[in-house]
Amino acid sequence: MPRHQAMWPSRKSQLAPQSSRRSHLNGTGSGAELRETVSEPGPVMTRLLPTVFADLDYSRRLNVLDLSAATAESVRFFSRFRCRLHFADLLGDTGYQAKRREPRQAHETRLDSVLGVPKNVQFDICLFWDLLNCMDVDLLRDLAQTLTSHVHAETRLHAFVAFSKTQPFHGHRFGLADVDRLTAKAKPLPTPFRHTHKDIVRALWPFSVRNATLLGDNRQELFMMPDPLGLERLSTLSV
Repeated sequence: MPRHQAMWPSRKSQLAPQSSRRSHLNGTGSGAELRETVSEPGPVMTRLLPTVFADLDYSRRLNVLDLSAATAESVRFFSRFRCRLHFADLLGDTGYQAKRREPRQAHETRLDSVLGVPKNVQFDICLFWDLLNCMDVDLLRDLAQTLTSHVHAETRLHAFVAFSKTQPFHGHRFGLADVDRLTAKAKPLPTPFRHTHKDIVRALWPFSVRNATLLGDNRQELFMMPDPLGLERLSTLSV
């Protein structure tokens, strides 16, 4: 059996019940901090991560970008692959969070510095987790533009975004337990920006949403890939 096949989910997997939560805001406006009193959430079942890992070329070494802090579960999960892992905890970088007040050119320079990705690296998988909820539209555009030089036409991107603008959204720090199952620990986040689907599509060009599904806890799961024509156009403009 090929090495990667052992990772596919058991049909007996079930969604764990959601934990109870209490929360309040400290401050006002888009920069308000969300403080949560929560019990640790149980396992989170994902419907679209199996698509991310399907039909990859496992005969070569994969490059994976995880835009969060490294977790023991994720490191253990990816040890089943021949891959290079690159972690960039943008939510944990307080200087990066202050980028909202900087000129856009400074945004791009700062983001490039925090990612620290070598110029010749192209990722096969990019995991955004809850990051997109904590970035305004300008920062989303900067992230997309920065990543375009580090992806190829078959790169897969995965993210969670808040579905409802009126319901609370609680941040998690995720770890990969299996291809369809995540560990989750409560992680208070800045007040989310509540992007609409159109916001995401426009801001993350040339990446497009290929599939989306609604999970519990006001969480929408997104599977994205680059638009090959968009990548070609950007490549032409950069020459």
